[in-house]
Amino acid sequence: ESINTTSATTNHTQTLQRPACVKFIQEHAVMGAKAGLFEKSARALGWDIDMKPVDPETSRWKSGVRTLARPGVKIVPIQPKTKDHQYAIAPGRAKIDEIQAEDLCFLVANMYGWAGGTKGSTAASRTDDLSAIVASELTTQDEGPQAIVGDFNGHAANFSVLHDLIQNHGWMDLGADQQVNE
Repeated sequence: ESINTTSATTNHTQTLQRPACVKFIQEHAVMGAKAGLFEKSARALGWDIDMKPVDPETSRWKSGVRTLARPGVKIVPIQPKTKDHQYAIAPGRAKIDEIQAEDLCFLVANMYGWAGGTKGSTAASRTDDLSAIVASELTTQDEGPQAIVGDFNGHAANFSVLHDLIQNHGWMDLGADQQVNE
């Protein structure tokens, strides 16, 4: 499940009690003692979680992306193969993990784009740059299933890299035409 919590402090109960086995979280917006409380609550419910790094632009965990997994699912950070990968990870706006569960193994890049990602905007350009780094890193990894999830703060067509992946490289935008019902 990919979910923008907006605030893990306010929405931690709903976030942690949803039934998914793996959660890809964007914009958890917690820091300090509240981050510790969220992490402690998650661990008490059996989740594996890591609440770092800090967004260097705001010195807060505002833009962070996190992966949470229940017992039986293992989260393994990838071994980066491109030098630009560190620039995607450092601000906490992207993270690529290998997800291992029973006989299933796949890579997931979790991204949180800059707010205001309208076509041609600075925010869209920054998100597109981040997408390019993530896509480049994914192409260097071992073959197998891959996904890019997240909150891009705009439509896929606003980002040339995502648009190219969908139009020319066999990727699918699963959220484009889907109605999500719970």
